[in-house]
Amino acid sequence: MSQSKMPNFQRMLHFRLRNVPDQELRVLEDDEGWLYIYRLMGTPDFGPYLKDELMSMFEIESEPWAIRQVRVKSDAEDDGERS
Repeated sequence: MSQSKMPNFQRMLHFRLRNVPDQELRVLEDDEGWLYIYRLMGTPDFGPYLKDELMSMFEIESEPWAIRQVRVKSDAEDDGERS
């Protein structure tokens, strides 16, 4: 995947941090199941990651406490809308 191409995000997953339960890690999930760390958008560390990788990087609970549907358009979709 090219770094300039933005994936098609489907959901925002909210994981609680085990050691600080009132804080969360927000993660975007694309249509292929890859995960991206929301706060790192625009950096090389943004993603993609597997869930196991995130769990080893951060002390998060194994399941998200909240899931939201989102839709972020890819570059190809943006190009298709231009006249």
